[in-house]
Amino acid sequence: ARLGSAAYLGALTRTASGPFRLEDAVPLDRFRDAVANGPDSVAALLRPIDSGLDRFPIVPLSTEEVAAILRGQFVRPAGWHAANAANAAAAAAGGAAADESQPVEAEDAPSGASSGHETAEPHAPREPTGPRGLHYRLVDSKGSLVAIAGVRGGRLAPEKVLRDLESGPIAALTDGTAAHAKPSARPRQARDRRGAPTHVIDGLAGLLTEDGPVFVVVGVFDGLHRGHLYLLEQLRAEAARRSAHALVVTFDAHPDEILVGKAPPILVDHAERLVRLGEAGVEHTAVATFDNALRTTPFEEFVAMIAGRVGLAGFLMTPGAAFGHDRLGTPDSLAALGSARGFEVVVVPPFEIDGRQVRSSEIRQRIADGDLAAAAALLGRPVAFVGERRGWADRSPDSGPETTAELDFRLPVAVPPAGEYAVEIEPAWQPGVQRGPVVRGTATIGPAGDPVRITAAGPLPDAARLRVSLLPPAPANENARLPGSSIPATIRRS
Repeated sequence: ARLGSAAYLGALTRTASGPFRLEDAVPLDRFRDAVANGPDSVAALLRPIDSGLDRFPIVPLSTEEVAAILRGQFVRPAGWHAANAANAAAAAAGGAAADESQPVEAEDAPSGASSGHETAEPHAPREPTGPRGLHYRLVDSKGSLVAIAGVRGGRLAPEKVLRDLESGPIAALTDGTAAHAKPSARPRQARDRRGAPTHVIDGLAGLLTEDGPVFVVVGVFDGLHRGHLYLLEQLRAEAARRSAHALVVTFDAHPDEILVGKAPPILVDHAERLVRLGEAGVEHTAVATFDNALRTTPFEEFVAMIAGRVGLAGFLMTPGAAFGHDRLGTPDSLAALGSARGFEVVVVPPFEIDGRQVRSSEIRQRIADGDLAAAAALLGRPVAFVGERRGWADRSPDSGPETTAELDFRLPVAVPPAGEYAVEIEPAWQPGVQRGPVVRGTATIGPAGDPVRITAAGPLPDAARLRVSLLPPAPANENARLPGSSIPATIRRS
């Protein structure tokens, strides 16, 4: 501009990229020589995979959280808010974040703790307080790098996963041997035994020939509400007509975790869901990992994953149900496929009360609004949640019975607005485990992010995970008046 004429850039040399300097670069000729000399020479020139990531805080993950991250799901490990707080304080002071690269120390909350619901969200995870765009290095129990994560919805979201998922949702929580073992024959279980434990299968790959023939329903079954129980009743009936086994195909996490980046609050604990499926007479439950690979699986291939392993008698669906990539596996398209491949599709109407289909989303909204009676009427049972006792692992062996405890949540849980509620407290349900004692008490639900405090009339059950049922229970009469209705509810089953 001073010379009064145009100019152009004649040369531009990058001297640094992040923490890497030009003088640290390996000349191409030197790299070619190393390749010619073998893998060891190449390895000597390579830097560790986490080089250049020193500015990102380290967050250790539990085995369960590693498995979730590898499936593309979000987690909230214990203590990671401490890193945000440190960075926010440093940023406010105008300095660099102190000890950013050091492992984050755990807070009181257990691994993955968070809670919340859809609208008012009195227990929704708080957004982090650190600088926008902050990333984290997620490592396993051995300190090996698993992924680089950002922050979405108050939890850590994997943005670059650096390890493959090598096992299914059940084997991922063990030493992995189950994932690589050759499937072996299992004794055939008796059919139509309502209340018997459902046989849990680790993904569709775990299906065996002797499990069939099967009549299948695919769904999240995230609430096991009255609409779901009606559908399972139809499943048992249709399976019995064909001398087949009732099979539920469900998922280890809510699909919305992958589809929209945030799962809705839980209406029923995952372990309790398996118990209730057994009580509903479901013989086999295949728990599949819902990840991006399954999301993009065409419905024809999904069907083949079942039919290629076990005799397939057919599918049960409602008119609006669909599965497979882009939800192309509708009742009509599935029926056309069944005509060609030899299985049936039975379509049943949804379960309705006063002309409205019972949906988990409405139940969550009722709970969020504090309308527990209406939520219980739709669930068919009192509203309940399961939490983990804060400090349980650190308690003294000599400590006596407790009458109070604070509960944290690994995942978002549907809870009512802040206040005090009459409750029944018992150990969390587990498949194949006899239920423990029930005591009455109160639950105090506070502001978002606070634990739920429970106080019992007597000693609390001796368990790390407690189930809290909010009183009063739902009316026993299925045609009971729903809150807000001017006439008794009309139930439509078929």
